[in-house]
Amino acid sequence: MLLVVTIDALIPLGIACGILYTGAVLMAQQSRNSRLIVWVATISTLLTISKYLLAPLGDTPHWVVLTNRILSIYVIWVTALMALKINKQHTEEVKSLSGLLPICAWCKNIRNDQGYWTQLEAFLNEHTEAEFSHSICPGCMQAHFAEMNKKLEG
Repeated sequence: MLLVVTIDALIPLGIACGILYTGAVLMAQQSRNSRLIVWVATISTLLTISKYLLAPLGDTPHWVVLTNRILSIYVIWVTALMALKINKQHTEEVKSLSGLLPICAWCKNIRNDQGYWTQLEAFLNEHTEAEFSHSICPGCMQAHFAEMNKKLEG
C-alpha cells in the first residue's frame, strides 16, 4: 500500500491512479477476509480524497481533477464489492458438496482427501452446514431390537 501511495504522490493531480488502489483491493481479496477488503477499500478512498485535498491544483482544470478522483473512488468500491461477492460465492461453494464421495459399502464411512476414513456425520458436519439428530427407523428397530421390543410389549 505504501508503494501505491508513493506512486500516486508522484503522479500529477489531474491523473487519478484508481487502478493502483484497485490492485491493493484485489490483493486483499486473496486473503478471503471480507473485513480486510473493506478496510483496504476505505483506506484507498481516504488516500484518494486526501491527495485531492492536499495536492496543489496546477494547470489541470478543477473539474478534470475532481472527475478523475470520483471515478477512482467508484472503481475502488466496484472492485471491493466484486471481491466481496466472490468471497461469498467461494464460501457457499465450500459448504456444498459435489462430485463422487468414496463411501464404505458396509459401515458408510467416507474417505477424505488424505485417505483417512471418517464417519459420515463427521464428514458432512465438517463440509456442509448440516446438523444431525439420531433416531432408529422402524425397519432397523424390528431387525436389530426385535427381542427387546417383545420384552417391552409383553
